[in-house]
Amino acid sequence: MKTTYKVNVLAIGWVCTLFVFVLSAFAFVNAQTTAIVIQMSPGDSGAQVSALQTFLAADSTVYPEGLVTGYYGALTMAAVERYQCKNGIVCSGDPASTGYGRVGPLTLAKIQSQGGGTVGGGVVPSFDVNAPILSTPAVTVASNAATVHWTTNEPARSRVLYATYRPALTYDAFASLSSFADPTFDFSSDVTLIGLMPNTIYYYVLESVDGNGNLQWGIDHSFRTNP
Repeated sequence: MKTTYKVNVLAIGWVCTLFVFVLSAFAFVNAQTTAIVIQMSPGDSGAQVSALQTFLAADSTVYPEGLVTGYYGALTMAAVERYQCKNGIVCSGDPASTGYGRVGPLTLAKIQSQGGGTVGGGVVPSFDVNAPILSTPAVTVASNAATVHWTTNEPARSRVLYATYRPALTYDAFASLSSFADPTFDFSSDVTLIGLMPNTIYYYVLESVDGNGNLQWGIDHSFRTNP
């Protein structure tokens, strides 16, 4: 009876090991075939996080731990920070202020341009992952103020970031810009900038965020105030 018991325990151990291996392999394959299509933040979980971790793990200098857990924890955040700095996106701050450690629009675009963790096609989630589509803005100017108007294809809260120089396309650069906001969720945005200098060229960036946190920027716009 003792011998039979030991054999059964050994068999159960092998079955459990095989089961864990199959689950791990399934998670790895699923991550490899899932396109990275949404913005992500620390604390998120699911297939998109697994795909992100798989993508980051391809570069051991970015994600040396290489763990594919499906949870966006401290190790994943540190890996995203290394990836952002390595690719010239942002190298300081935090997820809330500069996007450092968060997969925002610039980081997502860079990941997708490098393959996006996709092998043989991707799986698009059924929930909303699309950022608002912005119309061409219209600007009404005065000597010391300007009102920027644009529309979106879905309700969004909006903001205008501006400066007297053309900003670089990085989180750090955008975080340093002055801004005024329209905090209401609507299809139409009107943001008035005040305290401007007369007869001065201003460069500005549109920012609209929908109810699911999908963010879109409209870049390379400018206007001149009246004398």
